[in-house]
Amino acid sequence: MKILAVDDDTSILEVLTAALSALEGHEVVTASSAQRALRILDTDSEVFDCLLVDIQMPEMNGIELCAEVRKRNAYKRTPILMLTAMSQRSYIADAFRAGATDYITKPFDLIDLRARLGSALRDRRRVDMLEARKTDLDAPIHVRDVTRLLGQSEYENYVMQISQSLGSKSSVVGIKIVNVAQHHESLSSEDFERLIAAVAAAISELTRQEGHVISYRGNGAFLCIRIGRQDVLPAAFETILNRHIHMAVPAGLTKRPVSAVVGETIIMRSGSRTAALDALNGAIVSVEAAAERCADVPDVSKRVLSNQSLSDSQRQADRSIYSRLLRDVLREDLRIGSARGAAN
Repeated sequence: MKILAVDDDTSILEVLTAALSALEGHEVVTASSAQRALRILDTDSEVFDCLLVDIQMPEMNGIELCAEVRKRNAYKRTPILMLTAMSQRSYIADAFRAGATDYITKPFDLIDLRARLGSALRDRRRVDMLEARKTDLDAPIHVRDVTRLLGQSEYENYVMQISQSLGSKSSVVGIKIVNVAQHHESLSSEDFERLIAAVAAAISELTRQEGHVISYRGNGAFLCIRIGRQDVLPAAFETILNRHIHMAVPAGLTKRPVSAVVGETIIMRSGSRTAALDALNGAIVSVEAAAERCADVPDVSKRVLSNQSLSDSQRQADRSIYSRLLRDVLREDLRIGSARGAAN
C-alpha cells in the first residue's frame, strides 16, 4: 500500500515511515508541507492509497489540504486520517466537513493507528465493491458534493471523536424515505443513487443555517446531528422538507412521488462513546417505525405538491420558518429548565 504522510515535524514523519514501512511493509512517501503534498499528488504517476495529515502546519493547514485533496477526482474517497494534537470540537467538526475519514490525536498509539488505517482501507474496498454491482438497498451510498454530509464510517468516527466533549445537550434525528424499497426496485443503481443524492441535498439545504451534520445510513435513512444544541424538530419541518424533496428530485426520475418522514429527536446527554452510538441507533429505530406506519400511504399530500417550483425567496422563507420554529422550541426548553431550577 502506498501512503502519503504530511507533517511539518520531521520526527513524526520518521516515526511514521519506520512504523508503516519497516514494520508493515507499506511504501511511505513524506511531505513537510501541504504545498509539497499537493505537488506530489499532482505529479506522481501512481495514486496513493491513503493520506496521513497533520492539522497544524504553516501557510496551509491540514484541514485546508484535506479540502483541496477532495477536489481531485482520483482522491474523492481515498482515506484521509488526520494526525493532530488539536482535540477541540471545532477542529474535529471542520476536519470531517473537509472530507477527513478519521481523526487521531497525538501522541498516538502505533497499534491503534495501524488498526484504524486498516479499517479505513477495508471500508474503501467495501464501497468500491458495492458500486461495481447493483446498489443494495442497505448499502451506505457515497454521496458527493452535498454540504455537511459524511459517509457512514466518517460519521461514526466523527461522533466517536466529539462524544467526549458533549458537555452540553446535543441531539440527533432520523429522516427516512417512505416506501424506499419500491423506489429501489423500480430504479437502476444510478437512478437510485441520484434519488438519494437529491434527498440529501434537500436536507442539507433546509438545515444549512442550523449546521446539522448529515449522513446516509442505507435503506433510505439519514441521520442529522446537532452538537451542542437540543434541536427538537417541529412538526412543520416534515412538511417543508417534503416540499424541498419534491423540487430536488429530477423530473421523471421516479414513477411515484418521493416523500420522507422524520423520527423522534433523540437527546445525547452523556459524554460516553457508547451512549453517543446508542443515540444514533435510537434515532434510526424511531424513524424506521415512523416510515413503517406511513408505508403504502399516499407519499405526499396534494397540498405539499401543489407548488411546481420553489423560488429562491420561497426557499429562504422555508429556512427562516424552520429556524424560527427551532428558536421557539429552544426558548421553551430554556423556560422550562429555568422554572425547574427555581423550583429546586
